[in-house]
Amino acid sequence: GFGSENLLNGDGIVSRFADAVIPDKKGFLRPCEDLKAFNGGPFDSENLKDWQKSIAEGEKSTRTLQLTSDTMVVVAPTKVIHREWRFFVVGGKVVTGSSYRTLFETISDPNVDYDVYEFAQKMVDKWQPGECFVLDIVETKNGLSIIEVNCFNGSGLYACDMNKTFKAVEDFYVNR
Repeated sequence: GFGSENLLNGDGIVSRFADAVIPDKKGFLRPCEDLKAFNGGPFDSENLKDWQKSIAEGEKSTRTLQLTSDTMVVVAPTKVIHREWRFFVVGGKVVTGSSYRTLFETISDPNVDYDVYEFAQKMVDKWQPGECFVLDIVETKNGLSIIEVNCFNGSGLYACDMNKTFKAVEDFYVNR
């Protein structure tokens, strides 16, 4: 709905876990579904082949209980992420946001540049998966893009203004 050009991994290839191939020895791999059969991240092609073999042979571990050879995954080239932000969206409006990572350092900063808010709202205007959700935006050398959409009630708050969020939820559901 957002357009592949607006997604960090819009250039990714979707396939079954068993069929996933990481070109050029290193790449990014994540599950397509929200169930988080495993945490997405950088993978090397040899480790992936070993992991695929162990899953095909029926191995399960506590972190991959839901992972099977048929689990759909996305494989994309790795990208360097400079900054990351989280936004809470209620009723089609970006309500509050927070920076939560700069390069590899976790931070929690309520100060978000206007252009990042503007990009987030532009994406929300384009498509919404629900009435309330969380939108994570990143900055790379190519500009801003969406890294993922998250569940409203299960996402970290970072330095987002939750009073604004609760007020927006109340206004949207109770006072409409």
